[in-house]
This record gives sequence, C-alpha cells and structure tokens, in this order.
Amino acid sequence: MKIKTTLFLTTAILISLMLYSNIIYSSEQKKTNKQEKGNSSETSAQLSKIYGQNQKLLKNQEKFFKEIEFIKGELKKIKNRL
Repeated sequence: MKIKTTLFLTTAILISLMLYSNIIYSSEQKKTNKQEKGNSSETSAQLSKIYGQNQKLLKNQEKFFKEIEFIKGELKKIKNRL
C-alpha cells in the first residue's frame, strides 16, 4: 500500500512540475513574441539595408569574375604564343 501511495504522490508531483514548467515556458514565449513584434519595424529596416548591401556585393563579384575570365583568356593567348 505504501508503494502505491508513494508512486501516486510521485506521479502527481511530476505532473504538477510539468504543468508549472509549461506555464513558465508559455509566459516567457509570450514575452518574447511581444518583444519581436516591437522590434519588427527595426528588423525589417535592417534587413532591407542588408539586402541592398548584398546586391551591391553580388554586382561587384560578377564584375570580378568577368575580369578573372578575361585574364585567363589573355594568359592562354600568351601561353599559346610561347
């Protein structure tokens, strides 16, 4: 009988701890969601700025690769002359 009572109490304690931790987690999640909503306009401005910078870098990268291909072609011409 003692074993059943102990098992029941242990189970009840575990369930209550799980519920308590779930309540704490959900309240923390709500706080985080509120903070994210408040920062969304700042975040979107930062993301658009980063997007613009990435576009510039991609254009520069394309120019760089075109120059490398041109140099490779010139080196092949020089190699063939030798």
